[in-house]
Amino acid sequence: MASLGSGGSGAAHTVRVCVLGDAQTGKTSLISTAANDTFDERPPPVLPPVRLPRDFSPDGVPMLITDTSSRPEDSAAVELAILHADAIVVCFDARRQATLDSIRTDWYPRVQAVKPDVPVILACCKSDLLADTQDGHEIQAIRERVEAAVQDLSHVEVCLNCSSHTLRMVTDVFYYALKSVLYPLQPLYDRIEKRLRPLCVRALKRIFIMCDTDGDGALSDAELNGFQELCFKVALQDDELQNLKHVVLAKMPNGVLDRGLTLEGFLFLHVLFIERGRLESTWAVLRTFGYNDALHLSDEVLDRLQWALPPDATYELSGGAVEFLRRAFAAADEDGDGLLTWHQLERMYSTIPPPMWTAEQWAHVLVSGMYGQAHKLDAFLLKWHYAMLQNPRATLAQLLYLGVGGPSGAGADALLVRKTRRRRDRRADLAARNVFHCYVFGPRGCGKSSLLRALAGSPAPSDGCPEQPAAAVGYVVLEDSTEKVLVMSEIADDIISEFMMLQRISGGAPAGGGGGMGGGGKARLSSSMPDLTRADVAAFLFDCSSEESFRAAAEMLVAVSTAAGDSLPCALVACKDDLGMAQAMEDEVASACLELAVPLVPVSAASNELSWLLRRLVSMSIRPEGYIPITPARRAQRQFWRQAGTYGLAAAAVAATGGLLYYLYASTASTSQQRADSQQGHDVHGGPRSWSSAAGSSGIGAGGGGNISGAPAGGSAAAAGGGASLSDGVASISSSLSLLGQSFGFSRPP
Repeated sequence: MASLGSGGSGAAHTVRVCVLGDAQTGKTSLISTAANDTFDERPPPVLPPVRLPRDFSPDGVPMLITDTSSRPEDSAAVELAILHADAIVVCFDARRQATLDSIRTDWYPRVQAVKPDVPVILACCKSDLLADTQDGHEIQAIRERVEAAVQDLSHVEVCLNCSSHTLRMVTDVFYYALKSVLYPLQPLYDRIEKRLRPLCVRALKRIFIMCDTDGDGALSDAELNGFQELCFKVALQDDELQNLKHVVLAKMPNGVLDRGLTLEGFLFLHVLFIERGRLESTWAVLRTFGYNDALHLSDEVLDRLQWALPPDATYELSGGAVEFLRRAFAAADEDGDGLLTWHQLERMYSTIPPPMWTAEQWAHVLVSGMYGQAHKLDAFLLKWHYAMLQNPRATLAQLLYLGVGGPSGAGADALLVRKTRRRRDRRADLAARNVFHCYVFGPRGCGKSSLLRALAGSPAPSDGCPEQPAAAVGYVVLEDSTEKVLVMSEIADDIISEFMMLQRISGGAPAGGGGGMGGGGKARLSSSMPDLTRADVAAFLFDCSSEESFRAAAEMLVAVSTAAGDSLPCALVACKDDLGMAQAMEDEVASACLELAVPLVPVSAASNELSWLLRRLVSMSIRPEGYIPITPARRAQRQFWRQAGTYGLAAAAVAATGGLLYYLYASTASTSQQRADSQQGHDVHGGPRSWSSAAGSSGIGAGGGGNISGAPAGGSAAAAGGGASLSDGVASISSSLSLLGQSFGFSRPP
């Protein structure tokens, strides 16, 4: 129940306690007396679940106690109660040996079969019946029988003598059950072997190292008080400090030196706390330093950072983290030879559960700077860079276990730095990146393993080096003398075969699944194909003496690039270039590279060209633009957007033409209306004089007719002017439409 333990006294969850035992052992009376603080002479056969309030214990945690029946027909209900319990109380009768024996033969095995890790408390009920003994021999005999019965039952935490009739230690039984949940014994201490468990030793050693601020291997009085104030919010007085040291010296002479309390003394103090039943003290220390009930760093400590990053982001070790690892390496290199042996690494990682160097992932990883099991500083740092690339959260935990980042991980965010990965728009500034990841594809026998060995500086399989490495990590120095970390992961032949088979089944359709960067293709990725968004560049190797090898590599390139959403920079690598390439194949390779717009890099393991290839791959990762293959899917996408843009331009031109026509029409109609209104006003105001002139000039019809026709003539001229403007606009529009039609490949009809 980790949530309860991590909550300490502030935990709000209810602790469930299940009470078991043979018939007539006092189970029901024990529960009833604890709940009511009185003894019931006639209890019912089985009580319903009883809830104890928060104030029952100083930890303020409510409890729910479940009574059970010992009848065989109720065994299913008993097992269900065990399954939901956080702690178990098993009762036995102090005067009936058979009830004690049944704990070993029946109840404890049943509990282990249903819920193996649940803590068990033994309650020796009816102890008041032993009060009549005269010399105490019977009590001692019962104690010896109990110890013999439970000596190898590892989950039994304590056995208490209690009496419901006299109210003796009844509440203590359930208080200890509650403590066994809030402050469990099992993760800390082996009761049978009487020693701290390995994970507890690792955790306490890390705490000791973090409190030993001067690094002299002992806690001075000031350091002890700092530890005390941090964990218990109170300082120790001088006499208390001296008493503490005397207690340690009495049992462990090496536990205290002139400099202060040693690691051995520090561990002994916690053994003393545990054996005296003060587990809450040890747990207070562990939880202050971020541990959960499993003695691993809690999720609250590790999840201070956002782990669900978008595809265009990644985490790298910060400069502060690298500097801490350099200091840790120097401290572990006691002989100063620049190498860490297996035993030196073991001591350094003695606070990590489990240490990173025992993980199976290293079995097939080549690391530059490794000499068998010995690590140079470069190899040591490269392993940490590789681990951060593969699993940032677990790597952060490993760093915190080494003692950096503060007691509760408050400084965890300073150990990692978020960097930009390649983006679909391919305009990201990637020069600030320090670690790059290259996926290596290629048909069988093309030289993939040789490329990985070249990166790690291991040209041939040797002792301690895998014959078929899955990955390699090393430093690459670029032309500007900057140093980058390159990780190369070989994609296994069976994974490639499965992936290509799925592509052929789907008809080469762009696939969709987890590899794309959004948009682009929709490739059907096989479940075993690595996530393509985690790759910064991909290299496709082929044997330059085999046309079949080249065609397989080219087919892989198209399929993988499409599955990655046409955003992954790729290169074709012609291996074994010293064997030469036939002219026909050379022409085919050149044509394919031109069509796909990818670089061709010829290399030979017999020359120094492999180092040039590694620099080229890192450079492509930093500046991916220009190295994205033009696959059929990408070409079709380009054509689609080109046509969409052309059609959009045409639609805009038609809309603009319609707007211009309407504007010319409206302007012409407005001008004509204004002239008509003006002429009508002239006729109304100048009418009498015109009529008089007409009457006086009746004999000169030609002159009058000329005057009358003169006014309309002016109007006609104006109308003609308006018609000319409309004709010019139409002619201009017709010319524009003709040019637009020519761009689409058709002519305007006559």
